[in-house]
Amino acid sequence: MLQLQKIIGRGASRICYEHPQFPNLCVKIYTKKGYGEKELKEEIKIYQEVKNKLSPYICHYEEELVPTNQGLGLVTEIIRDDNHDTSQSLGLKYPHITEEYYQQLDDFCHRLIENKMYFYDFNVANFVVQEKDKHQYLKYIDLKSYKKYKPWTYLRLERIIPYLARTALKQRIKKLYKIIKRPYRF
Repeated sequence: MLQLQKIIGRGASRICYEHPQFPNLCVKIYTKKGYGEKELKEEIKIYQEVKNKLSPYICHYEEELVPTNQGLGLVTEIIRDDNHDTSQSLGLKYPHITEEYYQQLDDFCHRLIENKMYFYDFNVANFVVQEKDKHQYLKYIDLKSYKKYKPWTYLRLERIIPYLARTALKQRIKKLYKIIKRPYRF
């Protein structure tokens, strides 16, 4: 059983710890009551489904959950900069973002739309800016929002009508682009 101690990040529903044996890995633990093993296994499935099309933009996931002193955990790669610090979110790095990073963001969003990969959490904290070899690289760190439709229409028709799912995805991308003051091109 892993003894988790060093918190490296906290989201609305999970805490991320540095792996005690491998500092290049993190262990994600659900903190929301009623969430846990089922949701973590679902995230591994999502990773398996999208990794080939999104590999430049997502971190590596281990295939098995691990027991920890905090409950079951999901092991993923930690996104680090050249100086070995944990990479910061787009929200913290904005407005010091390069055009190269924005081109990657455009490509990431284009891949989602073209491949009908409906992610819905475009919070700037879910986009990480990795500083490597004098370049900035985009990493999206929240796969759990894949196909997690928050009601957009009264009857939740976007769950069964692809056009509505695509429209909801584009609206969320558009909102992100507005926040970071970029022209929306989709």
